[in-house]
Amino acid sequence: MGDLIPFPHKPKPKEGVEPYFGVCPECGGQDEGFNVGGNHFFCCHEHNTVWNPAYNLFSGWRDEPAEMHEANERRVQSMRWVDPYYPPEDGAA
Repeated sequence: MGDLIPFPHKPKPKEGVEPYFGVCPECGGQDEGFNVGGNHFFCCHEHNTVWNPAYNLFSGWRDEPAEMHEANERRVQSMRWVDPYYPPEDGAA
């Protein structure tokens, strides 16, 4: 029998991941951030998850072409929305 995963599962952020905007609640990953208009999204490719922790926090979205935002909108629609996990600041999961 394998190790039991406590419920709810509280993953440690993967090495190199800054969890300020949350991490995938399944694995602690955060593969990339992207924008749809002023909405900022983060995702985990392994679990096809996406979450939206902020709006209009980064101004760079204004300089991105509309086609990029349209493509990102299609990506968001193909992914599974989740509530991100925010690990405690002391690193304990």
